[in-house]
Amino acid sequence: MFNVVFVYRRVSVCIVCLFMMGYPALQLQFTLLQNIFISIYIGLNRPYKMRKLNWIENVNECLLMFITLVLIIFTDFVDDRDIQYDLGGWVYVLLMTSCIVFNLSFVTIEFVRNSYLTIIKYYKRV
Repeated sequence: MFNVVFVYRRVSVCIVCLFMMGYPALQLQFTLLQNIFISIYIGLNRPYKMRKLNWIENVNECLLMFITLVLIIFTDFVDDRDIQYDLGGWVYVLLMTSCIVFNLSFVTIEFVRNSYLTIIKYYKRV
């Protein structure tokens, strides 16, 4: 079922981006609403068997929600360009960097762990 929700989310993002091009405020509202619904779905249904994967998915959804909230700064709600590009830009970069570092840390830890286990397995066999 999670795969269906995943595909639905991608299709709906494309539809919102294509057909609401002239309405950035509505795009952000629909995206935030979608983030909230996906977070609720993941929290209630726990689509992965491993608890760690569900936790990672929840953290990624929260980071994505914060990133989407920061995008409000770049709309017409904020008239001051200095605030948009100085404050908003740096906050956006910080959130994106934290998302990348968060996910990359798990990939790196799993790689090191699997490499260690493979080396141990190889030396025990020899």
